[in-house]
Amino acid sequence: MKFKTFLFALFFVTLINGQNNTATIRGIIRNAETGKGLAGCNVYVPGRLLGDAADSEGRYELHLPAGTYSLRFEMIGYKTVQMENLILHAGQEIVRNVYLIQEAMEYEGRIEVVAERELSREPVGSAQNIPARMSSGRAGAFEDVTRTLQTMPGVVSQGDFSGKMYVRGGRFDENTVLLDRIYIYEPYHLGGLASIFNPDLTKNVEFYAGGFPAKYGQAMSAVIEVTNRYGVRGPVQGSLNSSFISTRGTVEGSLPGERGSFLLSARINYYDKILDLLDFPDTYFRPHFHDYQAKIFYPLNSNHLFEINGLISGDGYSLKVDPDNDFLDVPANTESIDQTQTLDVISIDWKWIMGKRAYAHSNLAWLHNYFKSELQSPAGDRLNFDVHNFDLRHEMTLLFYDHHKIETGLYIHMPLVNYTVSFPAAFWNFFYTRNYNSNVRLTDDSTRVETRYENIYTYGGYYLQDEWEIIPEKLTTNTGIRVEYLDATNEWVFNPRSSLAWYVYPGTTVKLAAGMFSQFSRDPLVYDPKVGNLNTRAAYSRHYIAGIEKRFTTGWLIRVESYYKDFRRLVISDPFRAYRNSGSGFSYGADFFLQKREGDGWDGWLTWSWGISKRKDVPQEPYYFPAQDQRHTISLVANKHLGKNWRLGLKWQFSTGKAFTPIIGVVPSGI
Repeated sequence: MKFKTFLFALFFVTLINGQNNTATIRGIIRNAETGKGLAGCNVYVPGRLLGDAADSEGRYELHLPAGTYSLRFEMIGYKTVQMENLILHAGQEIVRNVYLIQEAMEYEGRIEVVAERELSREPVGSAQNIPARMSSGRAGAFEDVTRTLQTMPGVVSQGDFSGKMYVRGGRFDENTVLLDRIYIYEPYHLGGLASIFNPDLTKNVEFYAGGFPAKYGQAMSAVIEVTNRYGVRGPVQGSLNSSFISTRGTVEGSLPGERGSFLLSARINYYDKILDLLDFPDTYFRPHFHDYQAKIFYPLNSNHLFEINGLISGDGYSLKVDPDNDFLDVPANTESIDQTQTLDVISIDWKWIMGKRAYAHSNLAWLHNYFKSELQSPAGDRLNFDVHNFDLRHEMTLLFYDHHKIETGLYIHMPLVNYTVSFPAAFWNFFYTRNYNSNVRLTDDSTRVETRYENIYTYGGYYLQDEWEIIPEKLTTNTGIRVEYLDATNEWVFNPRSSLAWYVYPGTTVKLAAGMFSQFSRDPLVYDPKVGNLNTRAAYSRHYIAGIEKRFTTGWLIRVESYYKDFRRLVISDPFRAYRNSGSGFSYGADFFLQKREGDGWDGWLTWSWGISKRKDVPQEPYYFPAQDQRHTISLVANKHLGKNWRLGLKWQFSTGKAFTPIIGVVPSGI
């Protein structure tokens, strides 16, 4: 079956490359004074819906039918350049490099510059850049960018009411999520009901379904990196959006002086208050959440850019336990359940443009995660987690050699963990585990599990990668290695990764990627000497990806990818050793992505994913189909612009059933 998947991708290469009736014009757009590429510069044919936006290094590429054209290069703050009488013949490829001259300009009001970074020209596997305009206001998105991600190829949702995602056979906790470059341990409210990302603030989302470069760590399946926008300079302005169950608003404007901007936002859900007003009984689930965010951007000069980010987020619920409700599996005599979760973040971001060939980017952050779950009962059952995280991330980009972009970076993560556990032993053993290897007795009462744990440990990650244009404008590779260390287990891991992009024909790119991706357990219980196992090692996976992408001059894009992933040393909860690396698994499949970019008044995409995922917890046992195994998933998203203030959206999804094991008998355990 895997061989057939790769044959399908190979057939698709032949199918879409049989046409070459257009001409190609490409080049690099640079600042005439500094020589630096101008990312986002608009290139288009005046009067026609034919154009492109320069990528992060100023490169552009257009595929036009044979004919004579004018070509215009425009960017705010630069003088416009227009080429006249460009004669293009079918199959012809020409190069035109352009230098734009800066010009001063004054404008009162709001200017929004939108440019989509062309990840297809970078040698990274399974990458999708999703600007705000692709995720905001989509039908079925529920004001949440993660709902848009669930329509991407290779993604299986946890359920209709959850933002958590399984990506290409991986679990949701095998993904890494970053917000403004800061690692977020739990980016969801109420176990996945909604994410902490405010759609009014999101600038863009970079989504890697696999094969991601060495700069990303602590992930075996996927990476989701969300970047929030800056506040708009100018008079103070704001917006307010309200629905039946939530309200969100923003205020933004210029800082005093000639530089900088601020952005403040709030999002409040009051579902619990609505149920109170409607006089629903206390036995109904009453969730609530809130997010308050702030961003201050201040450039000292053109070489040093500073920003300060703040986030206060939280959620919770309360629920009276109905003694006649058999659905809630809680200890006897429980009267109510109360749960609270908070996340506080403060970060300082510094961008330093060291010159034409060097760039540095640093972050320093403090994060506070707090989780409390209490069962109101005579025994006072509770679970409290209080974690303070200190993060340092420093990266450099070096362009000292022609056709090479060298990137290196260091990441240090220091969590101070403090938690308290007090539960009946039967309840604990059912949902967690009991460490029979430990000589430490958790409590004198054998019917209860009680423990306190406080420790600080250090995770360190370093990477070095080189993006090399072996054949300029034709063949590019990205090869790197990531080294990681965890002092709790005194373990080092090494992850080599490599990817390749081959521009076979105009607008057509073939991509290959392979690498190793490791992940230390994120559960602090694993490293508790009382209930955990300090011999637990990092789990890892290996990715193999092959794909083909075709961009058409009419704004259409087609991408097909096939993949194979295997998982080793998965951490399994075991009744005899608490935790051990006995799990393994694999997944393989193919993803199809058809996109219509903005133009002609409508846009959208169609995706189809086919995949198989299998796992086992013990080497001697047979493989089983886990919850993330879903054979077929089809998503259709479309937007029709009806006018200046009106838009009609459509979202449709189809998926086959997930694996399940029917109950064929019950044996009492005596617990």
